[in-house]
Amino acid sequence: MEYDASLEVIHWPHPAEEPLMRAPMEDTANKIDIYTDGSKIGGKVGAAAVIIQNDMVIHRSKYKLHEKCSNNQAEQIAILKSAFFTNSGFQDTQTIVKLEKSLSGIGEGLEILSILFETYSRDLQQFQCRNQNAPLCIVLSSDPEVREGLKRISQRRRMSDAAWLLFLDASTSPKSFLFDIDIPFDCKFLAAQYREGKIDLTELYRVADGEPLQSYLCGTWGSGNVSWTATMIDERRNDLHGLTMKGVSIENPPITIVKKKDGGKLAVDGYFGAVWNALQERINFTTTYKEATTYGTLENGTWNGMIEMLWSGEVDVAISEFIITPDRMSAVDFTLPLIRTKFQVFIRQLTHEEMSWDDFLKPFATNLWYTICGCMLLLSFLLSALHNLGRKIGNAEAEGPSRYGLYDSIHCVFGIFCQQGHDFTPKASSCRLVYLTAYLTAVILLSAYSAALISFLTKKTVQLPFRDLTGLLHDGSYDLGMIQHSAEYDIFQKSTDSHIQKVFKKLVERQRSGLPESAEEGVHRVCKGKYAFLSTMHLMAGQMGTCGLVELPDESFPVSMSIALAKNSPYKRIIDRNLQIMRDKGVLKRLRMIWWKPKLPGVKSPWYTVDIFSVSPILVVLAAGVMAAGVFLVLEIQWYRLRLHRGQQSAGH
Repeated sequence: MEYDASLEVIHWPHPAEEPLMRAPMEDTANKIDIYTDGSKIGGKVGAAAVIIQNDMVIHRSKYKLHEKCSNNQAEQIAILKSAFFTNSGFQDTQTIVKLEKSLSGIGEGLEILSILFETYSRDLQQFQCRNQNAPLCIVLSSDPEVREGLKRISQRRRMSDAAWLLFLDASTSPKSFLFDIDIPFDCKFLAAQYREGKIDLTELYRVADGEPLQSYLCGTWGSGNVSWTATMIDERRNDLHGLTMKGVSIENPPITIVKKKDGGKLAVDGYFGAVWNALQERINFTTTYKEATTYGTLENGTWNGMIEMLWSGEVDVAISEFIITPDRMSAVDFTLPLIRTKFQVFIRQLTHEEMSWDDFLKPFATNLWYTICGCMLLLSFLLSALHNLGRKIGNAEAEGPSRYGLYDSIHCVFGIFCQQGHDFTPKASSCRLVYLTAYLTAVILLSAYSAALISFLTKKTVQLPFRDLTGLLHDGSYDLGMIQHSAEYDIFQKSTDSHIQKVFKKLVERQRSGLPESAEEGVHRVCKGKYAFLSTMHLMAGQMGTCGLVELPDESFPVSMSIALAKNSPYKRIIDRNLQIMRDKGVLKRLRMIWWKPKLPGVKSPWYTVDIFSVSPILVVLAAGVMAAGVFLVLEIQWYRLRLHRGQQSAGH
């Protein structure tokens, strides 16, 4: 193409004449489109160029020019820069195209994409693999522009989202090339470098930003074969090289106990603290601690507590028993669960004074008591009727005075059922058969009643005013509490279950600002009065004997407890792997037994003691009977004296 040729003014073509354009035949096999532009607006001058090959952007550039430059100069700069790229960049582009063709032939489902560093560092979603695996980024050059591109990527996004293969020339040291580029601990980054007829594959990473670059020669590539180390990546990266993490915890024994050491530094003990200390020894790192007061909930779109400290990057880890919820998973990461437990509702066990006074009637059902009373009346009627009938017909009952009127028969049969003997036995066979039937029935009933009553008195059953949240809600005399700014509060607040919502609004929301800050405070409130506290058995295990706490048997919610990490923490994999090893080897179980010691069965006496409270109704009935007998005795004496006085007066007249 001839354009703007060097001609004298007199030879310039007239604008109305068509310029001569010469262009070669278009090559559609490897189509390359170049777009340039330059402009000057408001004293600001700029130029830009974009090169597209096979519908893919392979080069993009923009330039800011001096304000004195003209619009034509800006256009020419854009064209000139594009020409420079054609001389140096197309050769690399052809190399990339050849690599694409080679990789495409490996197998089905492999997608190849050539992109710019600038594009990759800006758009995150475009380059995600369809199978959710991390893409492999191959960098074919080690020139300064490539190094700057890698640096920009490390500053703008997580390099761990992809696997990297960097080709370095023989004269470039990986440590010097990457001296100020952060390669995270969990990033898969390989440097390929030609040495002595083969290519060394070196794994590179940093424990943390600013820490020395760690390297491991994990394979060689030559003569068409790849020799790879047998050491797995988790074994190669099982040392944090003395890294110091920033941690936070909360006082909540026996799971976490915050202590002050000499010099004012904090340390964390308890079950989670012991697990974390064991991890520090295994993978060579330390932790500095802060103390918090709340776990963290999402309120008005903002996190608080320890979750906020993790989300903002103030700390790296929160050593405490975090319940995993969907909202929390969007803000932080969690380790493998260390405790699998369940939420339960705890109340104070009822005292003896609150026992029911009809306990001595419970061994028999109500209809059985009615049947016994009916049998006693029937036997009394039969005894009286047979006795009086025998006297009329002249059988053995005719001898002597009449002894079994209806009143006397009732008294006699009642005595038989109370296992009382009698000083007189009927002479007629029919009356004796009634006696025998009454005694046999009484013996059987007494044996059954005694066995049931003894079992009832010796077996200590827990008396509960209700068994679940529904009963708690209907009772109306209890408040329900839980640790404020906790996962359980968040679960109740955001539950879609209508029953849970009703419990939250009526029993929890009204005391929102006054909820307990710890499990100990919750137990204290339960012991003071009618207060129900929602917590886990692991937190309450050491305090169950404080005032006779008992859990509601028909209400529980299964949960898992984990240590929380900052979102996208590079140390999650190494921590989870070592926790799994500790679990498989029984280390976690041993540490758990230290803080929740199993209760061994003690040597119990073969005798069960019945206390005075259990038989108090009998004692009250006995005392009432003695008092009633005394009253009747006084009345009888007075009645006897009155009759004697009236008799004397009648005799005097």
